[in-house]
Amino acid sequence: MQDENRKFAVFSQESIRNYAETLGITDLTSTIKQSLAEDVSYRVRELVSNCTQFLRHTRRTKLTANVLNRAIYWNHSPAIIGSESGSNFKQLSDVNLAFDSNINLKEAFEEDTKLKQAPRASISTIDITCDMERIDLSTENEVESDQGTMENSAATKYQPIHQVLH
Repeated sequence: MQDENRKFAVFSQESIRNYAETLGITDLTSTIKQSLAEDVSYRVRELVSNCTQFLRHTRRTKLTANVLNRAIYWNHSPAIIGSESGSNFKQLSDVNLAFDSNINLKEAFEEDTKLKQAPRASISTIDITCDMERIDLSTENEVESDQGTMENSAATKYQPIHQVLH
């Protein structure tokens, strides 16, 4: 008897029509709107049921975005974008302040701008005849690149910033 008296949230055809119009869809028939409204109502009930199950298993009473994302994940749907429950706030009279993490700009800059030594670039060739026999040449042809100009241009580019930080 209790289950018969239970009432659920039901989405109307009007809600489906309004949402479809915001997406630019205007030619929905009433049967499509009715079936979409039933499907949305069912999925919302299923989501609420999964959320309450996760809350019960974790012995919590507060529904957070993390719990909702977990329930959506188990329904094979993309997660929502919401605030995480790990935010750290401090109450000062009537103002809430979020704690920001401190970043050492000098260390962050030096991490990002460390120049890595490029490997020595070279080109070597091996001559093979049509009979797949290797021809032994007394000298190998190698072309070396000039790494010094690249290092100097990068150093001159970052030198003013480096001087400001030190």
